[in-house]
Amino acid sequence: MEKFLSLSPDNEPKRAIISKAESEDIQSLTNNSVIYKEISLPSPPRNDEFSSPPSISTVDSPSTYASISPPGAILPVEAKDISIVNNRYDELSLTPQNVSTYPVAYTVCNVNELQVSTKANSAHYNNLLKNFVEQDDVICQIDKSTQEIKDEIVNCVLSFTEEREVYDLDDCQSFYVIHVKTSITETDVIIKKEQLETLYTLLKKKFPEISLNADCGKAKELFKQYIAERYIQDKAAMKSTKINKYPGWGKAFEAKKFHSGQDENGDTLLALPNIDQTDKYNLYDYGLKLLKLAPFEVVLPLFLHAHSGFVRKLFQEGAHPIQYVPTLIAPTGSRKTSLSKIFFLLFNHETYASFNDTDRAIELVSTHYKDQTIIFDDCKLTNDKTLLTKFEKFIRPLSEGQGRAKSSDAGSRLERTQQMHTAIITAESYPNELQQSSKLRLLPIFMTQKDVNNEVLSYFQDERALAKQRSKVAKLDKYMMLFIHYIEQHYDEIVLMVQKSSPVYGISQHARLNSMYQVQSLLAKIILNFGVWCNYYSQEQANIIHQQWCNTIKGGVLENDSLCNDATPTTLFLRTLANGEAANEIVYAPDKATYWANPELYVGIIHQSKLILIPSSAYAYVERTCQRLGRRMEYTMDTIANRLRDEGISEGYSGSDRKKPRPYTKLSKGNKKMDVICIPLSNYSKLTMEED
Repeated sequence: MEKFLSLSPDNEPKRAIISKAESEDIQSLTNNSVIYKEISLPSPPRNDEFSSPPSISTVDSPSTYASISPPGAILPVEAKDISIVNNRYDELSLTPQNVSTYPVAYTVCNVNELQVSTKANSAHYNNLLKNFVEQDDVICQIDKSTQEIKDEIVNCVLSFTEEREVYDLDDCQSFYVIHVKTSITETDVIIKKEQLETLYTLLKKKFPEISLNADCGKAKELFKQYIAERYIQDKAAMKSTKINKYPGWGKAFEAKKFHSGQDENGDTLLALPNIDQTDKYNLYDYGLKLLKLAPFEVVLPLFLHAHSGFVRKLFQEGAHPIQYVPTLIAPTGSRKTSLSKIFFLLFNHETYASFNDTDRAIELVSTHYKDQTIIFDDCKLTNDKTLLTKFEKFIRPLSEGQGRAKSSDAGSRLERTQQMHTAIITAESYPNELQQSSKLRLLPIFMTQKDVNNEVLSYFQDERALAKQRSKVAKLDKYMMLFIHYIEQHYDEIVLMVQKSSPVYGISQHARLNSMYQVQSLLAKIILNFGVWCNYYSQEQANIIHQQWCNTIKGGVLENDSLCNDATPTTLFLRTLANGEAANEIVYAPDKATYWANPELYVGIIHQSKLILIPSSAYAYVERTCQRLGRRMEYTMDTIANRLRDEGISEGYSGSDRKKPRPYTKLSKGNKKMDVICIPLSNYSKLTMEED
């Protein structure tokens, strides 16, 4: 900042004489545009009182004097003592005659203009730093005594414009946004705070034209000193910004606001639209059209779960975490994937996951879509032990809300990944091979090939495609954004409602299934209260509909309870046979002779202490029964035979040279031989009579 000398009117300087001065029309001036004062001759200024040498001139005339107006023009004014001319203007434009000059340290100009002008010229010649100036996009060291340029340091100039804090899931990283100008480029660069020490190296990689002055031996150290001075100079005006790196509810700040997520470069991760909340009724009505996509018992759990990711954190805070994963099970061609896309690929979310991906890839997808729902599409778990193992590793941490533990910092620190999302799985078959504890974490939704309403599905698909083509927001995105706004405005109220909800007992013997019902019931209540807020329902109407929805939810949980009690494919196979025998739908021959007399009547033979199953007949019955119950038989007879042998249920054929018994033994009559499965009756009774 310039220092002004104290001038006394008692020491009025000698006026310069202009022998020829022409009068001009005077422009309209205001007190803000022109300042003039009586000026006395000062003592010579000391060099250290100025950050740069001022340019000084005075002009005197009996009738006309020069001053500086806002646009920088030289104008005549009434007869007063003349002021100096600021060094930003061209003195030669005055063209005075017989002018005597002396040093004056006073500037006459519009104050606002001075501020703008100083800013505009800072890139060319900055005299606010103590030891440096920025001249013509070059950083120069100045002599402290003379204020003259001593050395050129580097051919660029910098300014700190923003201090940016980026909050990750567990920590915070700080960045500087630095404006860089070279002779050919002008742009912002973003660096971590800890990288400031190596700023020149980073800039050199990005701007090949930048180089230190080779003739200045201390250029590198002087550049670091310049950075420090530049930071001190810019700090007061620096913008301070806090952002959440990942989408979803804030963690370190603005915890009750749903964020779009930004990386350190300021790029948005989730395209959250701006919506008109005055259109609440119509948007809610549009969202309810999702319930027409399939039969109600199929579509309701999908509709509820479409909202689950956005309220996951609230349920966790309310001590009732969402600990289940819906699994949409349907044959190929049933459009289950298309149905899932409509419900769960909202905003610009277009990423799927697969259990064929690496563990780390799944973790990255999970992190990127925090507080949303991820689709694990077309999972083929049947008979693939590797995928089954990976599925077990995924489903358990997801339901518990935390991921696998891993070491970092060369093993000195233990970290645990976080599962901060919900998920849905699509598959062609129910994973009967899973352990019961894993099955209890699944919500199976069975769908046939004809269940999806293709007309309604096309309606949603066309609307989304048209919105994307026109660069507009899809209506379903608007509906869900409205739901998010509702949650933001009622955050504490919803957490309290979840927290105060009473535990559910008696629907199932398994506590996890009772909790599954409770969470879905709460989701339904939140969505219906959202409808009341949108003036779509009265509270009384919402309560009635809630009870209807809960009845459907209960039916799905009871079906899941039955599936969880079918522990393995072998148990399912044998229990189906036992139930068929009890219902007189199948018959076992009392001995071999009876069987051979009418083999088409029997599916097996009771021989001494063993049950001899005829594979083709037994399998055909089980397959027909599953079809009648709306299920699919997912395993071949050979697979079941192998598993019966591997689990020690059946007795295979060993032979003298076999390392592993064959799953089948032989039943012979004369020259006729056939493969059979031999099961001790004790094993058969144990598996078909006892509950898991």
